[in-house]
Amino acid sequence: MSRKDSVFEEAISRGIEGNISNYESWLSDRGLDVERATEEHSTQFFRDNPDLTSGLDEEVSVIGEYIGYILRNEENAHLAVKGVQGSGKTQLYYLLDSLLTNYDREIDLKYINADSFQRIDTGSNVKELVEEVPVENEKVVFIDDAWKDKKIAGHSLEYLRSELEQSLVITVWTPEKWHKNVESVNSVLPASEVVNVKPRSENQVTDITEHLVSSMAPSLDLELDTFSKQVYRYSFGIPGIAISLIENSLRQSYRNGFDIFSTKSVEAAAEKKNLPGIRGELRDISSTKKKVLENILMSQDERGSTTQTLSKSLKKDNSTVSYHLKDLESKRLISGEKYGRNVFYSVKKCVKPMLQLQLEGEYQYYE
Repeated sequence: MSRKDSVFEEAISRGIEGNISNYESWLSDRGLDVERATEEHSTQFFRDNPDLTSGLDEEVSVIGEYIGYILRNEENAHLAVKGVQGSGKTQLYYLLDSLLTNYDREIDLKYINADSFQRIDTGSNVKELVEEVPVENEKVVFIDDAWKDKKIAGHSLEYLRSELEQSLVITVWTPEKWHKNVESVNSVLPASEVVNVKPRSENQVTDITEHLVSSMAPSLDLELDTFSKQVYRYSFGIPGIAISLIENSLRQSYRNGFDIFSTKSVEAAAEKKNLPGIRGELRDISSTKKKVLENILMSQDERGSTTQTLSKSLKKDNSTVSYHLKDLESKRLISGEKYGRNVFYSVKKCVKPMLQLQLEGEYQYYE
């Protein structure tokens, strides 16, 4: 019998005994629910259980005051909600939905993702989106990812301003997209206030961690204090990063033989996502590279930016831009993906909120 035959037969024997060496079986053997131990499920878990939302108290209080304002004054108001990617801006909608459901006066909450507006050509279509709720009730219209609508100021908000009565319009932005659009938006439907969705505290990240681990492994009694502290340390209080770290820590435990939800597992997950030292690295890069990153973030194209589009916006030759892109890619700050003949560059998922936090500080400094 050859070595390959022997290895093959041993593998079959392990399978017969139930010892399958794949990730799902590994999770199950350790008492984790395979379907719940995913990033997607974790995000949906909080949307399905808004009462478990950690933080957002200040943000909800501001929105509540403006709902009271439109009820008293019978006029419209506009709030701009601003936060980095993964900060929980969409979760704010689910929390509002739950709170308004429990409120003793009927107030309709309408969720619209600005992707819908991209397909709109006429005001009547906007009306169809907005007026699916009864016209006799007060409305809160929540427009998520407002920047995705290229006509957000000149068309969509103009229509909302002219057609809605006794309504609160909430538009949702990332810091750089709000900075880019603030003047045009305010010229049409001025924001009464900008609501900043803040990073969570250490205690709030601990709550997030405990809720998710309890959901993934309801039968396990685990000590999570040290693990939660590391999740907070590397997530910088951003829920989206915390969720990603928790899920990826399990994969690192599987690959490296670590205990589940251990310090080593979350450190390995953070390293995989290039989080250790990321804020210092972003702070220390050259002004030109920072402009490249900012322009990639500003792109309206979901795929990212090409060398050609960056060269045009930065007014630099292709070779100079290519040099900076290669350096940023080697630092694991961006990644490139080919679509047809062009390579589109995007800021990596866990790097993006760190960059947005830094840019937000710079925007506030110059305002």
